[in-house]
Amino acid sequence: MDYQWYKILHIVGILMVFTALGGLALRSAENGKATPTGRKLTAIGHGLGLVIVLISGFGLLAKLSLGFDPWVIGKLLIWLFLGGMLVLIRKMPHLASLWYWALPIIGGFAAWLALFKLGA
Repeated sequence: MDYQWYKILHIVGILMVFTALGGLALRSAENGKATPTGRKLTAIGHGLGLVIVLISGFGLLAKLSLGFDPWVIGKLLIWLFLGGMLVLIRKMPHLASLWYWALPIIGGFAAWLALFKLGA
């Protein structure tokens, strides 16, 4: 697959993850619980987005012939945190506004790591 397609897939996956987490955070801030349909849709979007991000991310690394530099490890740690964030938002709805504002900061840090490739 072409580098540009991996990049597009990576961005689409990121959008899916952040849409699911942001929507869940807003819903939790409103009343602390979501409908079964909303929970299912959120979980599917979150999980599918995480898989797309992981696969396309490794595809991008292969296309760029990059190894496991420190920035890649940082991105993987962020990926793991975002994977667990679904549970954090559900189990701690009283912190929903914190999670909502933390999401763009986490995303910005991930973008910073990717753009500057520290340690590469």
